[in-house]
Amino acid sequence: MEEFDKDRSKESKDRSKEEEELPGAKVHKILKGRRYLLVMDDIWSTDAWDDVRLILPDDGNGSRIILTTRETDMAAYACRLSCPHKMRFMDEAQSWNLLQQKVFAHLDCPPELENIGKEIVRSCKGLPLAIVVVAGLLSTVSC
Repeated sequence: MEEFDKDRSKESKDRSKEEEELPGAKVHKILKGRRYLLVMDDIWSTDAWDDVRLILPDDGNGSRIILTTRETDMAAYACRLSCPHKMRFMDEAQSWNLLQQKVFAHLDCPPELENIGKEIVRSCKGLPLAIVVVAGLLSTVSC
């Protein structure tokens, strides 16, 4: 009976070890030998990037990582083999078109809302995410 309890205890410990496996080790194990595309948004620190990079296998099989950051130094640090792609802000016309598409879909903006809409667009300062978030809120408002 004692031998049986030892075996059960060992099985339980083995199962616990698998369940307690660190998330990073689990990700590495899943990606190892596979080709993957990883998109990471808004990376701010080199320490965070270093932590993530350590768990990603580099098997030389064409896997790619795309990351976004507002920090020029972070982009240069992460992309030692290629030049970072610097995104431009949207101009006022592009911003206005995006707001209209998101708020009114296929309809035109009512003329009485155009001035306030363009004021909102100016306050978003060409940032597409800001425009989309504001548009999402505005699209739920009924007139």
